[in-house]
Amino acid sequence: MVFQIMETKVQKQLIDYFSYFDEFHTAVKTSLKDCQNCAASINKLIKRCKNIKEAIVTGTPLDEFEGLQSKLSASIHNLISEDVQEIRSKLCTLEELFDKLCNKNNTLRESCRDIDFEANSALVKGTPLQPSLKQLLEFTEDTITFGSQVCAQIETSLNVLSLKELNTEAIGDNFRFPVNWQKRITEILSYTSFISENQI
Repeated sequence: MVFQIMETKVQKQLIDYFSYFDEFHTAVKTSLKDCQNCAASINKLIKRCKNIKEAIVTGTPLDEFEGLQSKLSASIHNLISEDVQEIRSKLCTLEELFDKLCNKNNTLRESCRDIDFEANSALVKGTPLQPSLKQLLEFTEDTITFGSQVCAQIETSLNVLSLKELNTEAIGDNFRFPVNWQKRITEILSYTSFISENQI
C-alpha cells in the first residue's frame, strides 16, 4: 500500500515534469527565434552604422548639419543596445524557466529514492503508454543537459556580440535550436506525450 502511494506520487511528478518540459521546450524555440531576429537586426544596424561612418559628407548639403554622423551613429548604437537587451531578457526568462525545471527534477529524483527499481510494477517496468522509470529518469537528465546548454549558448553568443571589430554576419546562427538535440528532444517529447493518460 505504501509502495502504491509512493508510485502514485512519483507518477504525478513525472506528469508534472514532462508537461513542464514541453512548455520549456516551446519557450526555448520561441526565444531562440526571437534572438535570431534580434541578431539579424543587429547585423543590419551595424552595416548601417559603418556606412554612416564611412560616408563623406564634406562639401555636400549634409555638411551644414554639425555632428550629423555622430548623432546618427549614436542613435543606431541605441537601437543595437535595445536588441542586445532583448536577447538578455530572453536569456533571463529562459534561465528562470530552467531553474524551475531543475527544481522539479530534484523533487522527482528525491521521491524516486524510495522506489524499488526491482519491483514488477507499471511505473518501474513501464507500460505501452509510458517508458520504464529508469528510462524516464534518463530523459530528465537529458532535458536538464539540454536546458543548460541552451542557456549557455545564448550567454556565449551575447558575450561574442560585445567583442569589437567582430564580423557579426553569422551571429544569428548561434541562436539556432541546437542541431545535436533536435532528434533527442523530439524523441523525449514523443515518448512522454501519453504519460498523463497512464494509470498507475
